[in-house]
Amino acid sequence: MQNGKEEQVLTGILPKHLAISRFVKVMIGTGIAFLIIFAILFGISISNKLPDISSSIYYSYIELGALCICGVAFLLWGILHLLFLRKCGFDDWVLEIANKYLGTQVIFYTHNRLFIEFSRTGKEVDKRDFVSTMSDLSDHFSYFYINTYIDLGYIEVVVTPKQPVPTVAPYKFDESRKDWNNIYLGLSINNTTLKVAPLTWKLNDNIKDDKLLNTLPSTSLVICGGTGGGKSVTENGIVSHISHFSDNIMMIGVDMKKVEFNLLQGVKGVVGVALEVDEARDAFVAFYQLMDKRYKFMATAGVNNVYNIRNLTVNYYTLFGREYQFDEIFCVWQDLDRTDRNYEKMAKMHPDGRSQTFMTIEDIYNGLKNNELRNPKLVEYRGYNSYIKDGDIKKTTGEFKVKAMILLIDEMNALMSSDDYRALDDIKTALGQILRLGRAAGVHVCIAAQSITQGTINSDQMNNIQQRIIVGGFDDGASARLFDKDISNRSKPQIKGRGFCMSGNEFYETQFFFFKQARDFVFDEDRLDTYNNKIFREQKFGDENAEVPKECFEGFVEQIPNEYIQEVEEEPDDEFGFYGYGREPKSPSRKKKQFTDTFAISKNTKEVSVDKGGEIVPDIQEESSEEEKKIFTIKTDEVSKEEGKKKITFKI
Repeated sequence: MQNGKEEQVLTGILPKHLAISRFVKVMIGTGIAFLIIFAILFGISISNKLPDISSSIYYSYIELGALCICGVAFLLWGILHLLFLRKCGFDDWVLEIANKYLGTQVIFYTHNRLFIEFSRTGKEVDKRDFVSTMSDLSDHFSYFYINTYIDLGYIEVVVTPKQPVPTVAPYKFDESRKDWNNIYLGLSINNTTLKVAPLTWKLNDNIKDDKLLNTLPSTSLVICGGTGGGKSVTENGIVSHISHFSDNIMMIGVDMKKVEFNLLQGVKGVVGVALEVDEARDAFVAFYQLMDKRYKFMATAGVNNVYNIRNLTVNYYTLFGREYQFDEIFCVWQDLDRTDRNYEKMAKMHPDGRSQTFMTIEDIYNGLKNNELRNPKLVEYRGYNSYIKDGDIKKTTGEFKVKAMILLIDEMNALMSSDDYRALDDIKTALGQILRLGRAAGVHVCIAAQSITQGTINSDQMNNIQQRIIVGGFDDGASARLFDKDISNRSKPQIKGRGFCMSGNEFYETQFFFFKQARDFVFDEDRLDTYNNKIFREQKFGDENAEVPKECFEGFVEQIPNEYIQEVEEEPDDEFGFYGYGREPKSPSRKKKQFTDTFAISKNTKEVSVDKGGEIVPDIQEESSEEEKKIFTIKTDEVSKEEGKKKITFKI
């Protein structure tokens, strides 16, 4: 037994191959012996000292036999060595470092693997970390952890010639791609193929691609990194992917710093961006409510995953000439609710008296039917009035098609530091539920932050985030919080876009793709806000400050509020032809309309109060005096506020 152990140490071969090793040695000895015999016989035959012709033939047969035996012996040696005993290349210092960290006495090998012995009685060491450290230290080889065999007492490691992660990863979208569920993030080394391959955020595994890294499908993704590390570029990559697959994915952005997402208007698939804490709360709650509705819908359909629903007829709604499924989300602008106890606070946050919220098309339809919405307005599309009223949306039916929903939050720290504790409680509750249950319902969250703290994402929430990324430079605290281990010594901030990703138990050093907004975003040119976007102008006209040609605006119509107007038979007949507050002068292009609330104004009127944000715009007759014309140029924005009203004093 001792001799066998020594032989293992000396040869480094696996115990199960020892018999083969001994047989090979016999073959080598046999081959050498018969080669010597052949050489002796060949020397005699050419010396002409053979006694007769018959002896010459006899010697020739012996020579041929010796040569054949020699050839077979060497051939067997070569085959067995190639198949079982060939030593893979690895660094000379591996045994030394393995002995230091694992208590290793023996390293076995095959032609492409190492089997590193470890002490089961010594200090427990993370085997993956050990192999990753070896790979980082080596200039010539890459080491990939495969498995730990506890009963046998060794770890299996694949060794390949060093193939470094690229230092630059330019990105170009492949228009032939169909795998909308795989969001490309960067390049890393595939632990299976041992080649450079794309790293993705897999929303589900319905559409597979063997070329990709084998990351786990994930409800959520967290991206951590300081300024200049590449966090924003990675977020842009997610937005770019959504814009190319807007038929399959919808997104709402949350940006409390109002920096990263202020140029997403008009991007396909982007429903809207929440810029205030109340809007962020509405976004989180809308996603949670959608998830809850989808679970009920799945129960009705008899499935446990929304992506498994097939051939099911559901409600569709026609709006702006387009068909929308019942669970598609919209950004809706409404007047502030004056009955809300937080109205005064909201009014300070939204000086124009309106705020945005997020609702499904079905909720909008029902809200209009029940008169529950306050002067609602949607994104302005070519050819349509974006102020909607009951009757503008038509209910139809169609086949169910899943749309994944992504809530993309930039600077989570800024959001969670708000002093609106009621809103934060709603956000935390919704976030926790989505992280736990969102995947089966097709509801996903991506959280980006400069640093992750307990106040940003608590431990329970972090445990439900299956894929985590850190980019740029980072310290041991950030590493431990994100990966439960310190890998700060592997940080490479000098390489722009370099970072690390953990998916499940797998760990990848990654060069994240470089995305360029003006090149990679896809815009909806039927939306008016698209033409106000600097990124679109640069993409379309070559200059972010370019003047948009007039023909681009053809088809956009005048936007008219609907909620506070009614049809009238004729013009009001007051002294100055006054229509009422908030009303524009009559236009021959539309029907005569009048606001339901009007004020009779005469030359004796000293003051009048109108709703905040209202405006007096009279129909001034040509025969009106200059004094009368001056009176009616006064607007409520220019006067003081009193108890939610604006007071106008006429000097007559």
